[in-house]
Amino acid sequence: MKKGLLVLINVLLVLFLVTPVLAESGTVTGNAAQGGSVSAEFTQEELAKLAGAEGTADVKYSYALVINKVANEAVDGYTTLATYDVTFHVLGSDGSDTQVAEPGKAVNVTVTLPEAPAVESGATREWKLVANHNSTKVESTPTVSGTTGSFSSDKFSTFTFAYKDTKNAEPSNNNNNNGYNVVNTADAD
Repeated sequence: MKKGLLVLINVLLVLFLVTPVLAESGTVTGNAAQGGSVSAEFTQEELAKLAGAEGTADVKYSYALVINKVANEAVDGYTTLATYDVTFHVLGSDGSDTQVAEPGKAVNVTVTLPEAPAVESGATREWKLVANHNSTKVESTPTVSGTTGSFSSDKFSTFTFAYKDTKNAEPSNNNNNNGYNVVNTADAD
């Protein structure tokens, strides 16, 4: 009985030590953090490497995003709704906090947006997300539903949510007959 229990404990210990511990979701702080979320899978080893602290097995790591609303950046041909400064941080159980501009894998981010004006009847809304990474702008299409905006990025800096409403073409009732019905009488005998 004791021998079987010891074997079981050793197997569980080996599984615990060999199985990578994943940090699948992080915390969100900052002046625009309410309603925000972040998710990605990082192993302890990956986070330690990002923190520049490889080989420190006694320190456990997690990650966090700091999301702050900043002055809006203009997007040509679009109405800017909100601009956020988003930074990625690796946090150590030793109190360390390392800001990382490029964590090396995509991180899913959700933010709470200000309420946009309603789309006019007969119009469609197109959303654009402009990431400004060290003066290099990268455009993509975010997912926007109500006041929730989501995107994925492997680089962190400022992100601007902008929209453009386009009036749908209305069907034409003009048949160039000045309102008269034209009947083809050439075939009538």
